[in-house]
Amino acid sequence: MDAESSADYADPDIWRRLAAAAATHLPRAGRFASWVRCEPGWAWRYRIPDFDLWAVTSGKGVARLAGGSIHLSAGTILMLRPGDEVDVDQDEDDRLHVGYCHYDYPTPPAARLLAPRVVSLTEPSAVWQRLRTVISAIHRRDSSGPVQASADLAALLMEVHIQAARSAGALPPPLDPRVQLATNMLRSRLDQRTTLAEAAAVAKLAPDTFSRLFHAATGRTFRAYCVAVRIERARELLSETALNVTEVAQVLGYTDYRLFARQFAQHNQGCPPSRWRGSNPG
Repeated sequence: MDAESSADYADPDIWRRLAAAAATHLPRAGRFASWVRCEPGWAWRYRIPDFDLWAVTSGKGVARLAGGSIHLSAGTILMLRPGDEVDVDQDEDDRLHVGYCHYDYPTPPAARLLAPRVVSLTEPSAVWQRLRTVISAIHRRDSSGPVQASADLAALLMEVHIQAARSAGALPPPLDPRVQLATNMLRSRLDQRTTLAEAAAVAKLAPDTFSRLFHAATGRTFRAYCVAVRIERARELLSETALNVTEVAQVLGYTDYRLFARQFAQHNQGCPPSRWRGSNPG
């Protein structure tokens, strides 16, 4: 609908530009934010005076915005901008339930750094969770509320960008929750040699099924992923602690230092851990 006036997620520089904009254009949450089930006979005809994130959590309807017609259902978000004229009708047999938050900027970012006006969420629960924290902070009765609301709102707007990019095919889908459980376990016990069977048990899947799912989600075999995260932690330990190279290998569960050195070099363009530490001091 507004490809020429919103973020181009195919641009390889877009995330750097969005990060720079987030650092210089902190949003200010407005007073109007809530969760509502639209009343019988409700319809919305409004010219938006500020920015408004308007999210459908259930129900059905139709919105007319910027010359287009949008079918509304759970997971649809309208990212409205100052001056937008919105016209919304709901299905009276399946009334809309929405969450919304008005906000503004001291200095608004360029239009090409805003999310599209219409986003179909790929993971609605992540947005609902962040929106709840924003709304709670706005309605808190202490002086920290506005500060917290603006910080949470910035995170919410970035989550919308991420999901808009996923919807456009510019980012991969979120990690399968079962794979996420297994990777969390791996990272919490890097000194142990977690087996495929143990990880599959955490994910509550048969080992063969888990192996296929894991590879599809991460692009790596289970064993390759285990090695990669262990070497990633080795780089951190070599940079940030006084542990020597042999001790780093030991705390990461390596009983064979030569294996550790070989795997480290394979993941660091041939650089062995001793030389890597010298060129990457903490």
